[in-house]
Amino acid sequence: MYVTNLPNRLRGLVCNSSRRASLEAAPASIPTQQADCRGLEALVLLGLLSVTFTLSRGFALFSERPPDWTHLGAEYWNIARALNAGRGFADPFGHPTGPTSWMAPLYSLLLAGLLAIFPEKVAVARVVAAASNVGLAVVGVMVFRVARRHCHWLSPWFVVAVYTAWLCIFYSSYFLLSHDVWFAALVSAALVVLLSTYVKTGIIVGWKWGLAGGIAVLSNPSIALAWGALMAHQCYRQPRERRQLLWAGALMLGLASPWVVRNAIVFHRFIPTKSNSGYEAYQSNNIDDDGVYEEQSFWQHPYVSLEARRRYARLGEPEFVRAHQKAFLESVRRRPSRFFARVARRVLATTLAYPPFEEAERRSSSYLLRRGAYALPCLGALLALWLAQRERAFVSRLCIAYFAFLFPYWLLAFYVRHLFAFTAVLVLLTALGLDAGLGRLVRAWQRRRRRLAGPALIAASPAAQ
Repeated sequence: MYVTNLPNRLRGLVCNSSRRASLEAAPASIPTQQADCRGLEALVLLGLLSVTFTLSRGFALFSERPPDWTHLGAEYWNIARALNAGRGFADPFGHPTGPTSWMAPLYSLLLAGLLAIFPEKVAVARVVAAASNVGLAVVGVMVFRVARRHCHWLSPWFVVAVYTAWLCIFYSSYFLLSHDVWFAALVSAALVVLLSTYVKTGIIVGWKWGLAGGIAVLSNPSIALAWGALMAHQCYRQPRERRQLLWAGALMLGLASPWVVRNAIVFHRFIPTKSNSGYEAYQSNNIDDDGVYEEQSFWQHPYVSLEARRRYARLGEPEFVRAHQKAFLESVRRRPSRFFARVARRVLATTLAYPPFEEAERRSSSYLLRRGAYALPCLGALLALWLAQRERAFVSRLCIAYFAFLFPYWLLAFYVRHLFAFTAVLVLLTALGLDAGLGRLVRAWQRRRRRLAGPALIAASPAAQ
């Protein structure tokens, strides 16, 4: 129920425009409502496309350090070259070192497909840069769709403005680089739309959830863990939907099984997504001084360090990862307090304290702005969990996905770029927290106004006269 006696300016700012219009106008037919929704989403898409392409072009022209469009995810690109040359998933560091599962397979497959069409790396980089901008705009459309369903006091246009501000603040460091952030952000945003549809309708479409789960497993292990946490929660809370959940799980296993079987045959190990977690845990907990990746930490990474690359080639990938994993576990056994201190630092770095990757960023003009914006999703999640009433079911499930996504980064390793794969969730948690807080303020204002108006109404009544 919306407030009809708020001042017009305040009401226009905070009220969900689509629902407010439904109170002021005659009810429209379902086809008309769907057409209106599609028209609004097309408008959002066009606006965000103009934003993303303007940002990319602006940073290319005016940035002190022009973007490296040909980065293409580093190891992802090297594996894509090996695929295109007929060597299969191999050679993640650009030298012939044999089969690999160092990275998740889906983004390398995408790059390999583009390389088959566009034989020059520069051409592939241009296509990926354009696809990244389009993908980020589509993520914004999904955020808009979910905000229309679940924000009762904030306009969905305000939520789109929050998403646009998020892009502008972090674009140059995390979205401009032609890595897999935009691709993972699309996958997680699609998962949020499925979750929103389920909360509003109570219906789980098994094949859609299974497809999302399969893509998540093949693209990002943390998103896959978030998908699994949501599935487990829904299986526990909705036993009537277990048939659809089993169908979703079977489809996910069917999509992921070729990669898992290939890894079992080649490496004799169970590797559902990628194999480098043991090395990342070692790098973050044994090399880095505080447990959060920084620029100095990467100087010993095999992609950068020639000595580490030689050791990788000499030992082979399974033994290279196993040796570093053993060193990590031994350090935890010998000094558990040191490990838990790093875990605490990573918990803080993934939620409230922005950890810049480069030391020079601390001196940039946007550093304070980034620090403030970075803490908003976690604060919004806590505020929404505390105050949300009508949307408690959606907020609680979204927080389950959020914290399940963060859990591997708390336990093993964290690099700030990884967080932006969950961009849609981060923006929506911020918006839902603001929505819940604004709703509480407006209800308090209503109660106060009724208390003040009570004596005046009694005095003006005919009985009192």
